[in-house]
Amino acid sequence: MKTIHFLFKLLMITLLCSCSSDDEVVEPVKKESIRIKAIELYAKKIPDTEGDALEVYGTITAKLILNDSSNEQILWQKSREYYQSLGYANISSEEFEHVFTLTEEEIKNGALIEVKANMWDKDPDGNPDDFLGENIERFEASWATLLANDNNPTGKVITLDRFEGIEFLVFFTIEHIREE
Repeated sequence: MKTIHFLFKLLMITLLCSCSSDDEVVEPVKKESIRIKAIELYAKKIPDTEGDALEVYGTITAKLILNDSSNEQILWQKSREYYQSLGYANISSEEFEHVFTLTEEEIKNGALIEVKANMWDKDPDGNPDDFLGENIERFEASWATLLANDNNPTGKVITLDRFEGIEFLVFFTIEHIREE
């Protein structure tokens, strides 16, 4: 009888111990999303020699940099053959945006977001194409989430002025996407 009583107590202790380990709650990893959207290309200054518009081609990219790895996405791209003629153009569209999703830990550990524009003006008259410039806007993901909370989305601009007489602006927004 003592043996059965002992085994019963041992079984109860084992059950209690096994149940207590199941009670551990695993916290879900909280994620934050940041949307980068190219919204506008604008030729602020165009010399008379260029006419009323520029024949623009190039690339706008957004890149997430985490530790030693990166993820680059194209926001806008036109080839020399399929340039966009513009003085002012609104390029707002879903195809010109990308959403990066990060964990809170990645944001705290210095994840960076980089938006880069590299643009050219095609010269249809046979002259060499004009390099408008390449410029990068880089910011910490933590900054993007804090600033975007105050002004969501937050507008930024990249200025390309490498070719004398032309000032070309690339407007983009940063938006902190809140989970409901």
